[in-house]
Amino acid sequence: MNMDREEWIKKYAGKKILVIGAGLSGVGSVHLACEIGAKPILLEQNEQKKESEIRSSLHESDRQRCDIVIGKLSDEQMEQLTLCVPSPVVALDTPFMDDLRNRGVEIISEVEFAFRFAKGKLLAITGTNGKTTTTSLVYAIMKSVCKKVFLVGNIGFFLCGEGDGDR
Repeated sequence: MNMDREEWIKKYAGKKILVIGAGLSGVGSVHLACEIGAKPILLEQNEQKKESEIRSSLHESDRQRCDIVIGKLSDEQMEQLTLCVPSPVVALDTPFMDDLRNRGVEIISEVEFAFRFAKGKLLAITGTNGKTTTTSLVYAIMKSVCKKVFLVGNIGFFLCGEGDGDR
């Protein structure tokens, strides 16, 4: 879909967005979901985790705006979902993810989720070898000539967690 930031905001405002994983990527995705007016559900599949610890890891403004589920979602919760943003370590070829797809839930990465709401310009570096070096060099160059530059990805921060509205 070729939509601009405001169209994406309208699409997800008030909708239930499932974020899987309570690590840095998940916390950032919850924050972005709250910023755009969505209703995030943070699913932590590790049943050893405590809700209070997860809630305290969220941005302060998001703590009361996010439902937290430890373990499994109910059928009712599954039916309400519009979008799923899994942590990068979540396997996409599981019966649970298949169930989401069969229910028509769109599944996208944290990077794509953040990209839809980006206000600035993005530069992506991909490849097999040399990404970290190239990224570090490009970041240093951009930082010397631009007001706001964020280093995100495997060597920086998660894109959803950067910028606090200035993404």
